[in-house]
Amino acid sequence: MKRSSSHKATDCQLQLSAALQMIAMLEQSVMSLQQANQNLVESHIQKDIIITDRDQTITTLLTKQKLDAQTIVSLEEKNQQHILLIGKLNNVVSEQLNRLQKNKGDLFDYKMLRYQWMQLRKMIYGRRSEKRFITAADAENKDSVQGWLFDLPADHEGSVQLKDAKKIKERMVVVAKNADPLPHPGRHALPDHLMRCVIRVDQDVPAGAVKVGTERTERLAVQMMKLYVNVEERDIYIIKADERGKYKQLIAPPASHPIPKCKADITLLVMLLIEKFIYHMPLYRIQQRFKQYSIDLKYNTLSNWINATIDVLRPLWELLWEDLMKSRYVHMDETRFRVLDTTRAKGKGSHNGYLWVGGNPVLKIVCFTYKKGRGKGEIKDILSGFTGYLHTDAYSGYDEYGKQPGVIHLHCLDHSRRYFVESLNNDEQRSNYALDHFYAPLYQIERECKEQELSYDEITEARQQRAVPILNALREWITTEINEVIEGTPIYTAMAYTLKRMKQLMEYCNDGMLSISNMFVEQSIRPTKIGLKNYLFAGSHEHGERAAIIYSLIQTCKLQGIDPDAYLHDVLLRINDHKQNKLWELLPQNWKPQTRNNYAKTQSA
Repeated sequence: MKRSSSHKATDCQLQLSAALQMIAMLEQSVMSLQQANQNLVESHIQKDIIITDRDQTITTLLTKQKLDAQTIVSLEEKNQQHILLIGKLNNVVSEQLNRLQKNKGDLFDYKMLRYQWMQLRKMIYGRRSEKRFITAADAENKDSVQGWLFDLPADHEGSVQLKDAKKIKERMVVVAKNADPLPHPGRHALPDHLMRCVIRVDQDVPAGAVKVGTERTERLAVQMMKLYVNVEERDIYIIKADERGKYKQLIAPPASHPIPKCKADITLLVMLLIEKFIYHMPLYRIQQRFKQYSIDLKYNTLSNWINATIDVLRPLWELLWEDLMKSRYVHMDETRFRVLDTTRAKGKGSHNGYLWVGGNPVLKIVCFTYKKGRGKGEIKDILSGFTGYLHTDAYSGYDEYGKQPGVIHLHCLDHSRRYFVESLNNDEQRSNYALDHFYAPLYQIERECKEQELSYDEITEARQQRAVPILNALREWITTEINEVIEGTPIYTAMAYTLKRMKQLMEYCNDGMLSISNMFVEQSIRPTKIGLKNYLFAGSHEHGERAAIIYSLIQTCKLQGIDPDAYLHDVLLRINDHKQNKLWELLPQNWKPQTRNNYAKTQSA
């Protein structure tokens, strides 16, 4: 069916309306595109501007970079020149530092040599005592004190000022001198026990003179060595022994003598020991003295007599050493003792052996022993089985044994103090401070305890209350000051020595029986050193052992207040007949003298 015309008109209108809408939309799209195109053009323009600015900036940066590169090249050239110059300067500085270090070392060596030279001068010309006391008169006139002759100022490089100058104060200990000395007592009277030989002086007396008295003038006289021969006479008897006509001879046994078939009397044997080991006479000089009296005794004969006599005394030495090891308190020290050794190469016939000495100040005994060396092996052998207090110097050989179970190791405060005395010429300020503020009070405490005759418990209490705080203060002072002194100087050595051994140095405070120092045995060593200066060496290692035996008995006699001459006479007379299980009765600390027999009486006559 065909549509109507009205309907066709409507469709055309609708299509026209849609076309118009489409056109409107197209116009809007065209306008949008135009706007976008315009915006795009503007954006391109802006980008072109930015690109232009960026190109200008890049051009500027490139120009600047080129200038910087030129500057860097110039600076590098200057830097190379500076490096060369610095290298040359470093070489100069290094050379100067080496010279400075060498000069510093040379200067330090010079200061140490100067210090050692001053110490040697003091040893030769100065006083050896370490006492720090002077009289009031000496204090007024310092120039008159010879002991101050070598009190020179400290070296500049070897001393450092203390941080707290107020901490150290100079202190002078002045001993007051009696203003009214006692009158001179006159000449001492000669001993009454000496024999008097009266010499009468005759004179011409006129007639009528009356005797009213006698003037006596006494002078001590002497006869040189008087030698004589003891003749021992023993009567021989014959008695009938039985009815068959046999007879028996009767004769008294010979007097006891320690050495069979020896032609020397005990008096002569003792004289040889006394001359050699107390008065330090070499055997050659003793031989010459005999020749002076027309007695020609061979050197070997005298040597054999001495050796045989000491061998007789060896059992007593063994008992003495046993008593020392059982005492639980031993002072130990050692000293060089040169001996001849035929086993060594030609031209090296001597050997440096060692005399080791142990002592107990409570029992007042000392005992020597000889060893070829001075190592830990010798110490272990000497002290084998010992437990108790071991008092020594700081020789490292004792340290290992001092760590043994049951052993309490002590060190000597005198050795510590001596280091500060020796450093007076290096750092007088610190040395004086240590000696006056620490060591002097410690030794004053010991003097007061001795003067007051305090018991061991009272001494322990006094040390704990007074000495321990001083020692603690000494440790604190050294800990602070040791960082301010130059390492290697004498004052540094003194501080380091004391600080390292403070525990062992303080051990004596725990028991009043213990000594503050090891001087007890060192004083017993002195006679051996005097002897070596005279006879220079012992003949062999066996002679070194014999020297240890006789020195042990003689020095113990001195400590016990016994005359060694009387002791040796009595012991040599009795030792052969004495019971072996009671030989301990003949030790010096147990010895009770008996009446001398005819030999002693003959000598006294």
